Amino acid sequence: MQLAQLKYPKNTKMVVLNHGDFWLNNILFKYSESGEIEDVKFQLTYFASPAVDLHYFLTASPCSDVRDEGTDMLIKQY
Repeated sequence: MQLAQLKYPKNTKMVVLNHGDFWLNNILFKYSESGEIEDVKFQLTYFASPAVDLHYFLTASPCSDVRDEGTDMLIKQY
């Protein structure tokens, strides 16, 4: 499957709002005084298959140990 098919899918029910550059250093969190997350901000959004952001996150964010041992858990949480 080509990236264009994932980024601009047609005739599919699995289209979500994607970040576009999804890795830990590209997400801004606003915390309350008690430490709860109040808001999340990011840019470059577009509608596409969730596989786009999931793949980018799994290749760019976890360290090699987490990627080797915890990918299944990360996918389940996603």
